[in-house]
Amino acid sequence: MDFQWNPVDQPTEPSATAAWSGRGLLHAASPTVLFVQLWQDWRAESGTGLAYFAEPPTTPTPITTASGDLGHPKREVGDGWWWVA
Repeated sequence: MDFQWNPVDQPTEPSATAAWSGRGLLHAASPTVLFVQLWQDWRAESGTGLAYFAEPPTTPTPITTASGDLGHPKREVGDGWWWVA
């Protein structure tokens, strides 16, 4: 599938996570949020991970943590990263 990549539409990726992108471990949850999935149950009903927010979340921000689950930022872990469950 060919598509046009427009860097304006992509979130800013922290340099320490650049290698994860090609392995499917990192995905854009929104234009300003990157999500790294750390755990998912075998049926993809629930999951957890870390999310990088370019701007701190101010409202309950739903993040897809597994095919059948939405998580929310629970705790800030530093430098724009949040624990999502």
